[in-house]
Amino acid sequence: MRNLATSITNEEPHSKAEGKIPFVTHKIWLNLHELSENDLQQYLQWIVSCSVFEAHQKWTHYQWVMKKDTLPDMLKSFAHPSIKVMEIEKDVIDKMACSESYQDAINDKNFKIASNIARLELLNQFGGVYLDKACNSLESVEKLNKDYDFYGTVDSESNLISNTVIASRAQHPIIQNALELVHRNMHTETAPEFLDNIEDESIRDDLITGAGVMTTAVILSASKDNLNDTILPLDLFL
Repeated sequence: MRNLATSITNEEPHSKAEGKIPFVTHKIWLNLHELSENDLQQYLQWIVSCSVFEAHQKWTHYQWVMKKDTLPDMLKSFAHPSIKVMEIEKDVIDKMACSESYQDAINDKNFKIASNIARLELLNQFGGVYLDKACNSLESVEKLNKDYDFYGTVDSESNLISNTVIASRAQHPIIQNALELVHRNMHTETAPEFLDNIEDESIRDDLITGAGVMTTAVILSASKDNLNDTILPLDLFL
């Protein structure tokens, strides 16, 4: 596994405002198919939210894709100056701690696992706020970014720490611990044996790279080194 404490030398996401967590948002689109009507509606809501906060709070918003030439035509047609399209394969993958596992997931067209890994890698390298496609509210995050080094959300149904909304400073211990757990879980020689007994693929993927690793990482690493971390209700961002 590569050293998680990586340095960035190319043009990169950066904060336009002072805060413990950079005023940067990350969204990820890895699927190659066109957007559904629901996807499109969520993306349009995202554009509206980005437009307001880019002017008001001087945020920087990034839409991450594998390659720009794989971006669905419908997304291209709704390009907006508030949102910068970035390429994972060009700008991030060489610095990933779990690049092999990410690439394996892409090759297997398991975009859920690939996205789960990518969001942790982006936060580890750049910091900022990761928002899943259904989460478009930025109204609550300005003060959170100024006050905390990390904040996550708890799913009210599972009581696990969700990876739907994650915000952190770069190289935060929780994010680094989560990546270490992903690396362990994605390799058969180090993965816990109980994972082999889980037949539901969606649940297994969540435990390997999603809510399972986030929950464990928060338990092990939250508020270490005098960092100010918190967990919030997921509904706050929906």
